[in-house]
Amino acid sequence: MKDFKGVALRGLANLMVVIVMAGCAALHDRPPEESLRPKVEQLVALKTAGRWDQVYGLYDSGFRKAISREAFLAGPKDVKFDACRIGEIVVAPDGKTAVATVENDVTVMGFHLKGIIQKQQWIREDGKWRLQVDPYSNPITGSKQKAP
Repeated sequence: MKDFKGVALRGLANLMVVIVMAGCAALHDRPPEESLRPKVEQLVALKTAGRWDQVYGLYDSGFRKAISREAFLAGPKDVKFDACRIGEIVVAPDGKTAVATVENDVTVMGFHLKGIIQKQQWIREDGKWRLQVDPYSNPITGSKQKAP
């Protein structure tokens, strides 16, 4: 009877190992865009809530080196994001860059604009997805500004 318990416990342990390995394998089968989707969703939620202090933290290091947090927060925020919908997300084969398509409904100077399409360029920095933003464009609207 003792041998049966030992065999049963070893069998159960082996079964647990197989289940855990199958679970890990399933994680690797996720489409690559699923690694970026939570960051895009976070950015959309922060913009819609007007949490620009936290939006700044999602921008790439090049932008953050060129524009201080204080300067970013002091800048004009004449666009209110009323709603955003995430469309296609395409991750490059190397997994280091991606493009996310986001459709925005915005209010600018009292005008309500619906369905504004934005192609967001994302890059991986230190293992984290960051939105790549040109420091000489308006990071809210994407329009170009004069270099200092």
